[in-house]
Amino acid sequence: RPSNPYTGDVSSDDYVVSQILAPGVFILKTRVFRPGVKDRTPEGEIPTEEPLMARCTCQMITPVNEQLSRFFFTFGPWAPLADSKQDFFNVGAKAFAEDKAIIEEQQELINRSPGTPMMMLAMDQPVVRYTRIYERLMAEEQAA
Repeated sequence: RPSNPYTGDVSSDDYVVSQILAPGVFILKTRVFRPGVKDRTPEGEIPTEEPLMARCTCQMITPVNEQLSRFFFTFGPWAPLADSKQDFFNVGAKAFAEDKAIIEEQQELINRSPGTPMMMLAMDQPVVRYTRIYERLMAEEQAA
């Protein structure tokens, strides 16, 4: 990317690893490298060079009822940027507030059109995969 909200006007390449754990925990680890890290890393390998910066977020969603969930998150930098933790948190809180507004509006549309099937987009594939895993785990638990 040409610039990064955490490293300023320094162009960078991000190496991002996400994990989704049942029943609803999402972990996203991001390491920011000098441009071209993919070309300097053997095919299929994880970059081993020192990143410019690293951050992690852990999010958990827990349902309260059919229409309400609680969302918990932590978001911050690696230890070398510990003095910037409030800046990181502010960026994360702003992003989560934007997500919340979008999700709430989506729920309003769903409420106004009950029975209308959801149309998934290519960017929804992680959610689709998670939903399949969750449904399989629920079926296995109910069968037991």
